[in-house]
Amino acid sequence: MCGCTHSTQDQALHSEVGPSPSAAPTSTLAPRKMPKSISISKQLASIEALRKGSDLEKAMATFALTFRNSSDPDGKLGKTTARNLLHSQFGGFTEV
Repeated sequence: MCGCTHSTQDQALHSEVGPSPSAAPTSTLAPRKMPKSISISKQLASIEALRKGSDLEKAMATFALTFRNSSDPDGKLGKTTARNLLHSQFGGFTEV
């Protein structure tokens, strides 16, 4: 700690709230308990922040939801699964 009030307040805030944000990764894109049977377009439509978002923001949200729907409960995705996901879902972007 440098002794400045910002870092002291930040530490106090984290100690009052509980576990640090890095201890429990969360996403603001979609709740973790969202059923995987809901299509990505419906999931994206439910996100209020994307209504005025740019095409790049919408593309990144689509990518994040696709990853989340394809990953295991721990949020991990194997190399083979990732490769197949890129070819099937994002083939137009990965063609040379």
